[in-house]
Amino acid sequence: MIKLSLDESFCFDLLSITEVKLYKSKGEDIKKLLDQFGNYCDEIIAQIGLSLFEEIRFSSEYKNLYKTNLQLFELIDYCKTNEVEFKEADDMNYNRFKFKNEIQKKFFGKENTEIKLGY
Repeated sequence: MIKLSLDESFCFDLLSITEVKLYKSKGEDIKKLLDQFGNYCDEIIAQIGLSLFEEIRFSSEYKNLYKTNLQLFELIDYCKTNEVEFKEADDMNYNRFKFKNEIQKKFFGKENTEIKLGY
């Protein structure tokens, strides 16, 4: 397994994406997703502590990130069978970026290192 140095908010974004996959799963990969979700939680908690993890995990910022990721997944599913303007998906993806920044600034007091081009 490769370990990378990532922004903290990136890790919570990955956690919320996995949570969305758990919600959207029809049972086919539930065990694998549960293991993945648990591993992500364990690794984050080991580095930032349970208290901060829970504060972030149950914050409005995380809920906004989760909702945006859920909407993005639903939009992508919709796009698979319908014609949708790219602008809607692009706007939603930019909102996701903003919510990750909110978590990074509020809970870790620093900017994301992720660079978003074209905005």
